Amino acid sequence: MLMERAMAEMTIADLKKSSAAYRNFRSGLVYSRAKGLDWFQSLAKTTAELTMWRFSWSFTDELHALKIYQAQLNAVRLVQTNHSFYPALQQQKSALAKLDPAWKEELGHKMDVDDMDMRRIFAGGARATAKSLQRVLTVEAEQRLAVTAIALKRYQMRRGTYPPDLIALVPEFISTVPLDPVDGQPLRYRLNADGTFLLYSIGEDGNDDGGDPRLPGDSKSRAWQLGRDWVWPQPATAAENKADEERMATLRPPASPRGSSAEENSRLRYGLPAPKNGNTNKSN
Repeated sequence: MLMERAMAEMTIADLKKSSAAYRNFRSGLVYSRAKGLDWFQSLAKTTAELTMWRFSWSFTDELHALKIYQAQLNAVRLVQTNHSFYPALQQQKSALAKLDPAWKEELGHKMDVDDMDMRRIFAGGARATAKSLQRVLTVEAEQRLAVTAIALKRYQMRRGTYPPDLIALVPEFISTVPLDPVDGQPLRYRLNADGTFLLYSIGEDGNDDGGDPRLPGDSKSRAWQLGRDWVWPQPATAAENKADEERMATLRPPASPRGSSAEENSRLRYGLPAPKNGNTNKSN
């Protein structure tokens, strides 16, 4: 994040010094082309825009970009201090929410699309990195759950059963009790009556839903990292495997009759009509 901020400041300084650098930078961006302008009008428009950007727009854009980067840096440092992501993410969300309305008011709501882009190009780039901390949280939770699951399996292979709690893994199978990066508390774990276990992080929302792996809303995704709680996946049961096989069978195309040609198989698979003359051979 520090590098992102430093690169933005260096780029803005370079663009202010050189018109050629500004034009090269702008040509690499995607814009809607203004209709009805010939090359001379386009040149005049670009020159006017350069003057406005260099002496006016760039200062507001740079200031807002720096404020966004600072909000994200403050959140990262809070994670380093408290060893938990949820309070830091909430702080970052609140800080950005206060910045955005003021920025939109400064920009106005009826400006030209091209001007709008150049007035917020660096602030927009800074804002695009706002989800970086959330991605780091997800990866960190995955890593800790994976390490803990391996330690649990090693315990089970050596002792015959899974441990009653995570403390039992220390220090033979893991050096310390693994913490949930969301709130800094130990990862949630319990031994089930059937000998399996439940291991999970409380997830990005910071709520402990008791190991509820369901996805919010009507999502059909199978990504366990999107669940209410981030529950470490367990092998499917025989009943679950059978149900999944039956579901998949309904999605497969009907089997082609034996002896059918390759062209007939393709026609049946994709629901194509048979040739009117009955000839299924390829034409020259």
